[in-house]
Amino acid sequence: MFELHFPPPHRADEHMVSVRRIIAEILDVQQLRGNRAANQAVVDKIGLDVMQEKDEDYCREAIDYHLGILYAYVRDTEKAADHFERSGTYPSSGGYLPFSDHQRDSLELRRSQDLARERGIPSLFIAAMARSGSASLVQTLATTLDVPIMRISSHRQIVPRWLQCFAHGGAILHDHFGALPYNLKTLRENGVCLVFVRARDPRAAAASAVGLSNRKFGPPEDIDYESQVIRLCEQNFIPWVAGWTAAQSNLKIHWLLEPSSAVPKMAREVLAVLAPEYPALERYLSADVAEVRANFITGDQEAWRKQISQRGQARLWEAMPVAVRELLELRR
Repeated sequence: MFELHFPPPHRADEHMVSVRRIIAEILDVQQLRGNRAANQAVVDKIGLDVMQEKDEDYCREAIDYHLGILYAYVRDTEKAADHFERSGTYPSSGGYLPFSDHQRDSLELRRSQDLARERGIPSLFIAAMARSGSASLVQTLATTLDVPIMRISSHRQIVPRWLQCFAHGGAILHDHFGALPYNLKTLRENGVCLVFVRARDPRAAAASAVGLSNRKFGPPEDIDYESQVIRLCEQNFIPWVAGWTAAQSNLKIHWLLEPSSAVPKMAREVLAVLAPEYPALERYLSADVAEVRANFITGDQEAWRKQISQRGQARLWEAMPVAVRELLELRR
């Protein structure tokens, strides 16, 4: 199993034009030569290993799925949603998988979801800030409840079809979508009443994200580490928290703000909030919650300060809305 590789969101802008050109070329091939040829164009342009021996219906669903991913990448949400709907796909555990791998993964998750739903387990909507220790929290809850982990977004934009499949119950989200107008509209239209939002200090999260990106892709040549952190924090992480803070006027949000070292406590908090409406969760409140550690390094909330100058720290503080400072109880 392998993925269609995209740069992280903060490095994506220079790729938008080329991806739009690829989409146009694939659509031209589909119109002139059909779905099978269009899938071959995906192979030629992106390098996906599409199973060409499948029939025309399979190829049609595959090309719609791949076009959905590409349209989501260039932030054309409506076209992405249309193609994902026509693809007939279910949510997977994440990643930009080729159609065949996505189908296999999603169908396995759906079987597990059905079993958990029969036990009365609801769907747990968790929107998590990237690099916030969310993997440990989600995997701890998933293990405790024996439910599958799903992702319902593509490039941080909720896929309505995947949301509808997930919302039936018996699963948990590990997803990083923000409170974008399209996402909030999609949640409201599909009757989502409560979202758990996992957040941490945006400065610490940005520093962690830059470190991960530089290890994976190599540091960029034209910008130093501190400038990377400041730009990512100002353009991505601070707006992410501010967006969810503003969304509280239209959506019920339960914040999960404990430090990463308190994963079992946060897991119990989620269960306690949901148990009155879902009695099947009550028995887990008195059971031991075994923490699952994932993507966890040190848990030091102040480590970012060691690599950011006083001037840089002051700039990040000034960029932080008062509502975000107060919510997260941040210090300068």
